[in-house]
Amino acid sequence: MRALSLAAVSATLAGCCFSPMPVTPIAPPPATTVVAGGGPQLPSTTPAEALPIAQGFADPMIFHGLAGGPRDAGSTFSPECRGSVSMQPSHRFRLESSFPYLRIMARGDSDLTLVVRSPGGVMRCNDDSDGLNPVVEGAFEPGVYEVYVGLYSAGAATPYDLGVSTNLAILPTTMLGVTSGTPAAVGSTLRSGVLTVSTSDTTVAPVGSVCTYSEVSVAPTSGGHDVRWTITCGTTIVYGAGNGGYGRSSDPSWPPGTLAYDLETTEVDTDPSFEWSSTRVRVEDDATGSLGALTIEFVLPGTA
Repeated sequence: MRALSLAAVSATLAGCCFSPMPVTPIAPPPATTVVAGGGPQLPSTTPAEALPIAQGFADPMIFHGLAGGPRDAGSTFSPECRGSVSMQPSHRFRLESSFPYLRIMARGDSDLTLVVRSPGGVMRCNDDSDGLNPVVEGAFEPGVYEVYVGLYSAGAATPYDLGVSTNLAILPTTMLGVTSGTPAAVGSTLRSGVLTVSTSDTTVAPVGSVCTYSEVSVAPTSGGHDVRWTITCGTTIVYGAGNGGYGRSSDPSWPPGTLAYDLETTEVDTDPSFEWSSTRVRVEDDATGSLGALTIEFVLPGTA
């Protein structure tokens, strides 16, 4: 009788109070929050977006960066390539159409090299075409091109200027209007030509007007500005008439391919805003400007 009672009690206890506890899932550790200065960071593995380049771009297009990197170009790409390059392309361009002739070139204070990878994976490499400056040139098909700017001798990253041009007369040492390491003489004309008005909301420069432009070297100001841009339509200076009208000849903070970028328009800035990019030339001002409110866009040189 006692044995039966104990068995019954055991069964009762097993059913009411000592059932196996459910398994508690193991939670993953919280994600690590990375903050600036919070430890070593891996370089990005996502290539930069390709910049579109179409026929009639502002020629030359100028870019800036730091040459060099941990990879040997010869063993990474092709035996004829030289120098140490970065893990990711220095620049990526998307040609919107075929170019019968295009020149990609780099210049700096060190011995530079170039590697250009075509959309089909063909490598074009160069070293020392213009002094110690490399040039890759020829016919280019449409598509995305990857450009690596390297150092012939491995060392600390070095600043460079990269130019893209269809002009045979433009070389690495002349693409910025100056000889490498030598400032242009004050008063020398770096660029000049004509612009045709494509859209306009002012009688100062109606659609179809042919205007002239120039970029002239001036003594550097405290802000680092060293050129003056001027655009004249008829007898009216639509940009460059005031005490301003300056734009740096090269500034890595500007959008890629930009030649001039003056977007400041205030009551103390006597010039309109002015932008010469790889896609457009634009002058704009509000009603406080000396010519009143206006927006003028021009056809880029070399385009229909």
